[in-house]
Amino acid sequence: MMRTYKCPNCGLIATRTSKEMEGNNLTKGQLPAFLICGKCYSEKPSKSVRMWGDDIPEEDRNEKKYNNYGLERMLKKREFERASDISFQDCKRYLVRILLRGSPSNEDLIEKAGRAVQEIIVKEKVNGIAVGFWRTKGEAMKTEAVAMVVWAPGGIWGEAYTVKAGDYSKHRYEVEFNRY
Repeated sequence: MMRTYKCPNCGLIATRTSKEMEGNNLTKGQLPAFLICGKCYSEKPSKSVRMWGDDIPEEDRNEKKYNNYGLERMLKKREFERASDISFQDCKRYLVRILLRGSPSNEDLIEKAGRAVQEIIVKEKVNGIAVGFWRTKGEAMKTEAVAMVVWAPGGIWGEAYTVKAGDYSKHRYEVEFNRY
């Protein structure tokens, strides 16, 4: 599938294909209903011009119906997500959100992260998992974690793509930060 977008202000035309969007986690692999015109935005950042897809009917071209990624808004409030697939292209990765009270040690965090990792890897092969710890659900959806444990090759998140999904021979846990 392909969608063509045209800026109503400057006339710039852009096309996107389903294949291009496969690894895009922001749009969940879908073609967005609109793009922001980069040319107009760079000239006047305070006014973003929406380039609507040519197949989106005029009556549906409403920013209240779509979020800032051009995806249809859900009518119900977003639920707290415990584990999110944040894969990119051929690298299968997850972010797990855990709510935690008190002031746990690094060892406590690794133990809790280990349980979360085991829940995922018994179901599917992955390249890496990051386990973030927050104090509240609201913080978990909006702010940086107070502690983060990475399970990846050498304990380095950026190295996840260097191994095949399911090859855990080089994986180890690494506490990247702990502000408890």
